[in-house]
Amino acid sequence: LIDPDNVFWAIMKDDNSIEEELERKVLSLYEEKKGELDEQMRSFRFDIELSAIYINPTDRCNGRCRYCYIPEQMRVGGIDMPRSVLYKVLERTVDYFSGSKRKPVVVFHGSEPLMVKDLIFEAINDFRDEIIFGIQTNATLMEEEDASFLMDKRVSVGLSLDSLDMSNNTALRPMKGSRSSFSSVLDALNWFNGYRGLNVVTTVTNKNVHELPEIVDFLHKHNVPAALINPIRCTIKGTEVLRPDQELFYKYFKEAVDRALNLTMSSGRKIVVSSFSNTILSIVAPQARRLMCDITPCGGGRRFFYVLADSNTTPCGEFIPIGDYRGGDIREHPIEEILQSEPFKRVRSRIVEEIEECSNCIYRNICGAPCPGEIHETDGTMFAPSPYCSFYKRIIDYAFNLIANDMVDYL
Repeated sequence: LIDPDNVFWAIMKDDNSIEEELERKVLSLYEEKKGELDEQMRSFRFDIELSAIYINPTDRCNGRCRYCYIPEQMRVGGIDMPRSVLYKVLERTVDYFSGSKRKPVVVFHGSEPLMVKDLIFEAINDFRDEIIFGIQTNATLMEEEDASFLMDKRVSVGLSLDSLDMSNNTALRPMKGSRSSFSSVLDALNWFNGYRGLNVVTTVTNKNVHELPEIVDFLHKHNVPAALINPIRCTIKGTEVLRPDQELFYKYFKEAVDRALNLTMSSGRKIVVSSFSNTILSIVAPQARRLMCDITPCGGGRRFFYVLADSNTTPCGEFIPIGDYRGGDIREHPIEEILQSEPFKRVRSRIVEEIEECSNCIYRNICGAPCPGEIHETDGTMFAPSPYCSFYKRIIDYAFNLIANDMVDYL
């Protein structure tokens, strides 16, 4: 039983007492809470409440990942953000959040932010009291002293690992230079051993989908607290050939969740599949979810946005290759104006109620039909369902099953 508009739900016993219990307990509670839940969901979906800014401090990357959404010409021949511009962005961020009770989050993203390591480390050191920092990196340019610095400054760190087979990982994530991404991540896992601010991202393709449970095993052995397992987003044309079969994706993703659950229960040391934990939150505490891909409008241009190395802005990294989704140069426009730019409004206009296949789905405010950037490029419109629609329906069913069996604390 579920109200898809506000995600009020109940799991009922399958016996003859269901009608009495439904009328006596569930429907009365629903009537009592419906107005409050409707308003909470409306606010969560449509309010513009910025919490994070992603900064690409350089266009350049030493990686040549097959599925990257950043155009190759940018990664190979792009520019670095000048120090003056970076500091201007950070100062504007601090000013924008000056009236907020919480610190802003700034994530150095990519391309590869460690290409300008000295610049971003200086910024982290200078703004550490005013901003919560994160970084997403392939780790190939990281040294042990860098890991120590990031831990000392309490920076959240995301590493990327796609396969436990070195040759397969190298094929998916080839690097320019002698240091492979596989060996670099292994080194980094040893340096960050047990660091609570660490997560490892795996991008799922048809080349590694079968490895997901073993990747969870591997990460748990290396004291990694969180595995973020996301399907490839085919924003760049031609990458559709890497998209995993939905049936196989469900099978191995579910096995990865089960593996994490069993490891947590048997060892007492928790590891979560963050993307699935977010699905659980979308059900038990919808407004508490952290990853903003599984709601419409999505978080792009509403809860976060990206600043590129040339100081222009875009709602999300997935829109970087789409040139008409620029919100304006942050040196020339205040954040308030960027958030109200037409490209940002276009992304915020994508709601499940306007997608024919999604409008009547009971999971429409749990799934969110991601990703608008990908769908814009593959379908020619943002108003189409996710290419992973059946996967999301089945994994949400499974989430409800685990909730019914009182497993939430382990997920």
